This record gives sequence, structure tokens and C-alpha cells, in this order.
Amino acid sequence: MLRWILGGREAQSCLEKSPVLCIGEEQPKNCFTELQVLKGHFDIVRFLVQIDDFR
Repeated sequence: MLRWILGGREAQSCLEKSPVLCIGEEQPKNCFTELQVLKGHFDIVRFLVQIDDFR
């Protein structure tokens, strides 16, 4: 886990991975606003992974 925190790209065990929840109908699908904010904060977010065309 320490290696993952310090910059490793993959989780060290399957217990550290969790499925991504699908956005429900009650929440608007805005795939750009949140990501644009996160891309500007390299001190908080180390990397972003695109899952599919919408996430």
C-alpha cells in the first residue's frame, strides 16, 4: 500500500480496487466540469483514468 501511495500505478491487491458506480438518472451527466477542476490540482490528484466514453 505504501508503494501505491508513493507513486505506484497499480493497486497492490484486489482488495484495494473497487468498482465505479454508474451515474443514476437523478444526477446530471457532466463529464467535463469535475475533470477540468481535478486536472488543475496536481498536488491532490496524481492521475486520472478514463474508464469509458462517459467516465
